[in-house]
Order: sequence, then C-alpha cells, then structure tokens
Amino acid sequence: MMNRIKQYGMTLIELMLACAMGAVLLMVLSSVFASGLNSASRIGLQLSFDSQLHDLGQFIRADLRRAGFSLEGENAGTVRWADAPQTVYVSATQDCIAYAYELAEGGIEKVRFSSLYLNEEGELKLYTKQQSLAEPPKNIASACSGGEVITVSSEMLLTGFTVDLAQFPLIAVVMSARSPVSGAQDSSQLNVAVLN
Repeated sequence: MMNRIKQYGMTLIELMLACAMGAVLLMVLSSVFASGLNSASRIGLQLSFDSQLHDLGQFIRADLRRAGFSLEGENAGTVRWADAPQTVYVSATQDCIAYAYELAEGGIEKVRFSSLYLNEEGELKLYTKQQSLAEPPKNIASACSGGEVITVSSEMLLTGFTVDLAQFPLIAVVMSARSPVSGAQDSSQLNVAVLN
C-alpha cells in the first residue's frame, strides 16, 4: 500500500481568488491615494494664493504708511508728486494711487516716488523712482504708467483694485483676485493709516 504524503498549500482556485482580492484592494488604495494627492494639491494652491494676496496687502500697507514722510520734518506735508493736491493722490477712476516719501540710502537723503495701478492683464504694477531731494518732484501725469509688475499673473490675477481717500489720512484699498490655476476667488480690504 502506498502512503500519500499530505501536501499543504493553495489550490489554483484559492490562488486566483487571493490575486483577485489583492487587485481589488490595490485599486481601492490607489484611488484613495490619488484622491488624497488631488486634495493636497488643491489645498496647497489655495494656501499659496491666499498667501500671495496677504503678502501683497502687507507690502502695500507698509509702503503706503510712509506717504509724505519727511526725514528732518522740515518738508512735512510737501513730500508729494508735483500737482498732487495732497501727499497721496488717487486717480479719478480710483484705480491708481501715487505717493512719495523721503528716505536715507547709503547716507544720502532721497525722495521715493511710487504709484500702484492695475493694468489690463489683471496685474498690479508698481512704479518707483528715487531721486535726490534737490531735484524737482515727479509730475503726477506720469504716475499711472510704466513700472514693473509685482503680481505673478500665472498664480494670481487681480480682478479689482480701488482706492478710497474719503476718510484721509485713513486710506481704504480694496483688492479682489482670482487664481488662474484653481479658479479660487478672494478679496481683501486694507485700511491704511498714513502716519505722517
């Protein structure tokens, strides 16, 4: 009589069932992983967009507070663009603001003339020109042209930029923006107190 040795292992059907169950489990896990990556990417884009809008607001607030600043105090109230009625000028359409302030750079006293305005492409442009105190002020007619783009249009498009001087020396700057990447929209209102 032949002795049969008992073999332990899986039958072909059991092996096929285990492979099928493993494949289904891998599909579910990969779907969850892909969904998590998409969510993380969306959240990252939103945080980047919000951070850029916040940083832009902080830059505008910090620079605008200096409007009319005089180093020695003897020029107080006169540090402005030529023909500007006051230290801060806003265009009739309220989409361009121009201001000036004195500063010392490398021991040399200068005036910095600045303006901010929204161009047709939804980018905020900053014009700056520094010159010595002895030179005549810049003419306000050139305030809302030229300069460099300070917002990255591939990450943030400004859909609105308005400035209100109704409560001067408190200046209200309202910005609304849209992310061309995620489509997210946000707005921000800055109430900037001119310190001079």
